[in-house]
Amino acid sequence: MNTLVIDKLRRLKGEPVKQISTKGITILDDDQAEIALNFELAKLDAFQQRVKEMSDCND
Repeated sequence: MNTLVIDKLRRLKGEPVKQISTKGITILDDDQAEIALNFELAKLDAFQQRVKEMSDCND
């Protein structure tokens, strides 16, 4: 993930970045990426809530 951010900053500065193969990869536009991120964050929140509930039951 850090390399993605670093590469993005380099592209914004106009600096060269190494080529990455996109074969078999779907490139998302900003709206799709935001929806995907929110979906993954919701799954993470649900998991954290279950962990919290389980730890509360054991106390």
